[in-house]
Amino acid sequence: MYKTLFVSSVLWTLLVSDTLAIEGVKGRHVHHDRPNSVLNSTVQAGLCYKRIRYADALALNATGQFPHNTLPSTPQEGTKGGWITILDCCDGYERSSTSGDCNPSCIDGCLGGECTGPNVCTCSPGWIAQKGVCVPSCEQPCQKDAYCFSPNVCTCKLGYEEENGNCKPICPGGCKNGECVAPRVCRCREGYVIQPSPEGFTGIEGKECVPVCENGCRNGECTAPGVCTCHEGYINPSGDTESCVPSCPSGCSNGECIAPNVCKCKPGFTLDSTNRCVPECPQGCINGECIAPSVCRCKPGFTLDSTNRCVPDCPQGCTNGECVSPGVCKCIQGFTLDSTNKCVPECPQGCTNGECVSPGVCKCIPGFTLDSTNKCVPECVQGCINGECVAPGICNCSPGYVLDSNRNCVPDCPQDCANGVCVTPGVCKCNLGYSHDSNGRCVNTQSESKVSDCQFDCGPNARCVGRNRCSCNLGYRLDPDTRRCIPLSNSFECRNGCGINGFCAGPDMCICNYGMPVDPVTGRCPDLQPTQSQCQPDCGPNGSCVGPNRCVCNFGYIVDPDTGRCIPQRGTTGEAMCELPCLNGDCTGINQCTCRRGYTLSPSDVTRTRCVPVCMGGCHNGVCTAPNMCICNPGYRKEAGVKGRQRCVPV
Repeated sequence: MYKTLFVSSVLWTLLVSDTLAIEGVKGRHVHHDRPNSVLNSTVQAGLCYKRIRYADALALNATGQFPHNTLPSTPQEGTKGGWITILDCCDGYERSSTSGDCNPSCIDGCLGGECTGPNVCTCSPGWIAQKGVCVPSCEQPCQKDAYCFSPNVCTCKLGYEEENGNCKPICPGGCKNGECVAPRVCRCREGYVIQPSPEGFTGIEGKECVPVCENGCRNGECTAPGVCTCHEGYINPSGDTESCVPSCPSGCSNGECIAPNVCKCKPGFTLDSTNRCVPECPQGCINGECIAPSVCRCKPGFTLDSTNRCVPDCPQGCTNGECVSPGVCKCIQGFTLDSTNKCVPECPQGCTNGECVSPGVCKCIPGFTLDSTNKCVPECVQGCINGECVAPGICNCSPGYVLDSNRNCVPDCPQDCANGVCVTPGVCKCNLGYSHDSNGRCVNTQSESKVSDCQFDCGPNARCVGRNRCSCNLGYRLDPDTRRCIPLSNSFECRNGCGINGFCAGPDMCICNYGMPVDPVTGRCPDLQPTQSQCQPDCGPNGSCVGPNRCVCNFGYIVDPDTGRCIPQRGTTGEAMCELPCLNGDCTGINQCTCRRGYTLSPSDVTRTRCVPVCMGGCHNGVCTAPNMCICNPGYRKEAGVKGRQRCVPV
């Protein structure tokens, strides 16, 4: 028995030793060219012979997964780099960790089936292997959006449901105004879009296709494609259903409706009390109605001027004046209204013997001429020396002078001037051999004095009254050089002067201003001294008393022949002297206007010549155009049913 076992062991050892022969022993390589059938011959199902490095065999044996092999006890250093043949699981098999058997391996796995061979997955009937998984097999292809759920049984994919044999996508909550084309995916109808998901959207809520309005439907809600339903106070413009504009039911003519019942007026227009856009005239439209921006339509009796304002109209014109009310002129300074309501030049000093052709300027009639005070005075072509021209070609001689045959004023010598020549009033120039007597007449002087008594002779204008003593005639003086009497200077000399109210017209002869007598003692003209007590009655506030019951009036006043007082001078028209015309009044004194009944002086008129109408109780919201007559401003009317006071109330 043992002998048999021993022999068997030896044989097995020899066999294994041959099988596990080490290549490259003793420094050379030994190759055993055996047929592949021998090398890969199967000892057991799934077992095959393999040649591996000895070192790898040692590592594999150390894992305890080398059940079918016994490594030779060859020294380790003798096996370095050598190869051995081992019995191990064939390719496509893998060793079971529990039983140690070599089982077939399916790389992709064999879920739901059994791996019956290398990469061979065997499934149950009705199932087929696909990528390591046994899936059901359906002989007929499944419909769109379905899959084979079990052998020959089709089921709709996730997110789909069967409807009439077809798989339809599911959109939870529906797909209003659209079509569900995929799970949770809506495709909207034309004119609709998906409503954006609100914050906090979970994806379960239904998706809604909402209508689209191109302009966003401001001030409204888009209720259908291209259709806005407007909020209250807004409407769709004509022919436009996609917009909402503010509505002004009462209209917004000349403006733009910018909010419900709110108008924004165009330039040149403004809102009135009724919220309507009416034309605006920034400069106002007094006496008219504003009918367009900055355009007035005037009331009757008024017309537009160059500044587009309604001013009074005077159809007959108003040259040299201002039309202050319909048909009424107010003349400019220096002009006055005549009987035809025209402004004609005014000459405050009057224009007697002439025509007033411009303010204060007279054009004299033939035979008259303007003097230094711009008055028409008679003209004497031949002159009027020593006199006053009182009519054309007629002189009124000054005191002491008379008209000669040539109508010239010549000195008058009342004492007669025989034997001499009258050279100045009352003064004779005696002929040679004659001299003045005590009466001023020329008499023969041979008997009165001997000429030899005066060594140089006194001359014809004096007489010798003593030894070398001459007495000069009136109007002559003694020449200190010749001791003869010679005439005084060409400008006559009045020894005592004439004063400020007269002038020297001849030797010791003063002519005083009008109304003033020469003082019989001094020969002077009196100075103006207020001596009202000498005038009975007095001269009044417009004159001065210059002598007993003799008044001198101020400019523009004359002495009343009945009372002796100074009263306003009146011209040919009977009007008092007012430099400016009195509007709605009468000139009652020098530059003094008295208003007619129903009028009063305008407080803003510094000239105090303009009388304006009075409306009792005032004329609020209007203009007082005549006594107790109001014309209401635009937007106001006369209050009905009220007697007496006229009030303007809003329309």
